[in-house]
Amino acid sequence: MNEPKNLISFSILLTISLAIFYISGWMSFLEFYILLALYAVIFYSLQSLWYYLRNKTRNNFKDFVEYFLYRTSILLAVALLLTGSFISYHTFLNPATLPLYTLTNWEKTVQFQTMSHIASRAFYLQVQANIYAAKQDDWVLFFEGVRPWTAENEQKFNSALWIDFAPWLYDNLSELYWVVAQDNEMFLDLVNNKDYNIDLSIDDIIKIYEEKWLSSQKKWLMQNDEVVDINSDVIKILSELNPRELTVIRSFNQAFLNFIIKNEWFRNTMLSLVWNQDLFWVIIDERNEVLADAIINSEEKNIFVIYWLMHFDWVYNILLASDTIWKITSTKEYTIITDPGE
Repeated sequence: MNEPKNLISFSILLTISLAIFYISGWMSFLEFYILLALYAVIFYSLQSLWYYLRNKTRNNFKDFVEYFLYRTSILLAVALLLTGSFISYHTFLNPATLPLYTLTNWEKTVQFQTMSHIASRAFYLQVQANIYAAKQDDWVLFFEGVRPWTAENEQKFNSALWIDFAPWLYDNLSELYWVVAQDNEMFLDLVNNKDYNIDLSIDDIIKIYEEKWLSSQKKWLMQNDEVVDINSDVIKILSELNPRELTVIRSFNQAFLNFIIKNEWFRNTMLSLVWNQDLFWVIIDERNEVLADAIINSEEKNIFVIYWLMHFDWVYNILLASDTIWKITSTKEYTIITDPGE
């Protein structure tokens, strides 16, 4: 192995190991080099076995280690470069935005603010300001918020979804993203009290799910007690990370959140892999119908809506099916993570 390659290996590995030491301390520093040594031994053994079976002369261990460290350092450098580029692009160069749509059929006007359940506080303050301005002109607010439910149906919901969906889950998740959880209280009673919770309850969702989608062969889903306790997992992670480690995790998570918001195909694919699809479409479709019907049947002429991002296209299509005159007249984009270090 030539000296330039050894110098490259040394420089990259030294930089990475110092970064690990700075972020996580001595134990992670030592674990990094123990893993390097372990993988070197494993791959040297596999290479030696392969050369033996093919009657080829094997490399001496010193030459192999130089080759291994060079390849490993290049691989780690590329991985870090790609990760850094991903974070920089999605957080700083091209962050995700959530649109505020204005649509009308010339009898009613709707401002539909698409939402994320976790975002920067500044984003929610902007939504609050927009609602306040609309209500100054006597608009009403339609907001999303699954209504109270029974303990029995909560257990069924969690079992069918395979997740213990605790009410405070978003509050704890937001800690891993350096953002805050959506709090509807900050949007209510602004100027007037014309605030209407347009949504279903878990009881409604479970009833529809059992009637429409849950076959007798799948009834066991509703009695499955083995749900993933994400909330406890998040609390455990937060308790084990030091401030520097948490900053690294948050930086990547914010970029990933931006990426998911911007990429509908990826978002839908991920949801299809991790969620019970029949229940998921009840959560989406049935609530779309409830919201669209509320808009259509309301006597109010000016309605401000705050609802999750995935609902808008479906609700708009339902409105178009009821009256083809509906048209989007303007769109404003608001960045969901306005300060990456917030």
